[in-house]
Amino acid sequence: MPVFTRLGMHLLFVTSNSSRYSSGAHSFFRFSLHPEGKIYDNPDPAFVIPHIEAFIETYDIKLGDLLEPDIKKYKTFNDFFKRSLKPGARTVYDANDLSIITSPADSRVTVFKSVGDAKKFWIKGQEFTLPSLLDDPHLAETFGKNPSIAIFRLAPQDYHRYHAPFKAKLGKMFHVPGTYFTVNPQAVNHDLDVFTVNRRDVQLLRADVRNPTSNTMFPQQTPEPVTFALVSVGALLVGSIGWSKNPGDSVMKGEDLGFFQYGGSTVILVAPEGTVEWDEDLVANSSGLSGVKGVEDGKPLETLVRVGERLGRVIG
Repeated sequence: MPVFTRLGMHLLFVTSNSSRYSSGAHSFFRFSLHPEGKIYDNPDPAFVIPHIEAFIETYDIKLGDLLEPDIKKYKTFNDFFKRSLKPGARTVYDANDLSIITSPADSRVTVFKSVGDAKKFWIKGQEFTLPSLLDDPHLAETFGKNPSIAIFRLAPQDYHRYHAPFKAKLGKMFHVPGTYFTVNPQAVNHDLDVFTVNRRDVQLLRADVRNPTSNTMFPQQTPEPVTFALVSVGALLVGSIGWSKNPGDSVMKGEDLGFFQYGGSTVILVAPEGTVEWDEDLVANSSGLSGVKGVEDGKPLETLVRVGERLGRVIG
């Protein structure tokens, strides 16, 4: 991040005598940036085409990956921002193994074996708890005392649709109102409760992780269905969170679930205690034990992933 941007964010979010954000910052994002994001719904071609062209040049967007590569066919900038990819643009890792969890988004991921680890290594907000994230203490209890968590941070240049990380049936959905703070680590790594004050949707996913077997005498021992929570968190300049599926729908691993409109955003996957084994390289990066040359021990790293790449496995 450019130094002036980092300095500006620090001054906006961190007060002189406390790491808590000010009410002024909250009001600014709630009442100023949300209408600003709506500008990107302007259908005037004189606005739309130059903005798309500038965005493509700035972020080196590969038009060959898009389901619709002709930018003149996008009615608004937000239509382009929530663009779909053509079939085959993302490969789902071992699609036939239902127990494997794959990335729901092109993003920067951190994974933690417990919410406690997430707060120790990455999330510094004092109010970050599972009940506050889900906005439902009773629902949070169903995930056990030490649920595990994966955080997928999308930057503006990323493909902004999110996909099913496993075969599942969509359960209940909850819409939680809030503001639109940035999800950049500059904010998350300070005592700013980004994930629990931002606008978000909580979608329950009943994961079908039972692999089929043709051996009827000695059936393969596989985990029973597990209920996860997928939380879509709006952020800086995000006009809306949209869904391609509805509660009650069934989806295959890698199938499109929904999208964000303009701005940075985050997807958080919450797994019940003792049900997921994240890949060790992701755990090491997230906890600051990656051994990456030039990175000091104890400094957590995000790992760049794309839709369909392996993250770990459901174990129970």
